[in-house]
Amino acid sequence: MEADAFRLLGLGFLFEMIDFRIAGFDVLPDIFGFILFGKALAILGGKNGYFSRAKKLNPVLLILSVLHIYERPVQQSGTHVILSNLPALVLGIAIAIMELVHVYDVFMGIRGLAQKAGNLAIAQEADSKWAQYLGLEIAIILGFIIAAIPSIGPLYLLGVLLGTIALAFSIRGYMGRCGESLA
Repeated sequence: MEADAFRLLGLGFLFEMIDFRIAGFDVLPDIFGFILFGKALAILGGKNGYFSRAKKLNPVLLILSVLHIYERPVQQSGTHVILSNLPALVLGIAIAIMELVHVYDVFMGIRGLAQKAGNLAIAQEADSKWAQYLGLEIAIILGFIIAAIPSIGPLYLLGVLLGTIALAFSIRGYMGRCGESLA
């Protein structure tokens, strides 16, 4: 049962992290990730306080992710574009902050389970994955500034995209190891 929870978390991270849009629509909507997180946290929620807190935050993120399925593509640049997209920007910031808390709780919940089971390697990797996730989120935020630099912006954004995909699959593999070790 717990092994299934970790498998669901791994898949949930793929949907939550990879944001690929065509004509403004998210091809891998976050809503599916939060549905998977919800199922996993229903299993793990009673294991420790971190999972319990993530379980409580998940429905809010699920609802907000519905509003985030479509974003109007940016046609121009400049201050007027930011102001015209202000509601989407505020929503995106709110979701990002809540996702950080949610992901932190998931990794710290795993760390707690691993420490309780005496599996220090899995516990240390939870800390490492959290640090990598946080670093990636900071790189994404910096991307909004660096993208404006014509010579390096596109390369930076490509690097962030590739880093996101690599980390998403790395976390999925880690969740598989958690399922084998902690279930």
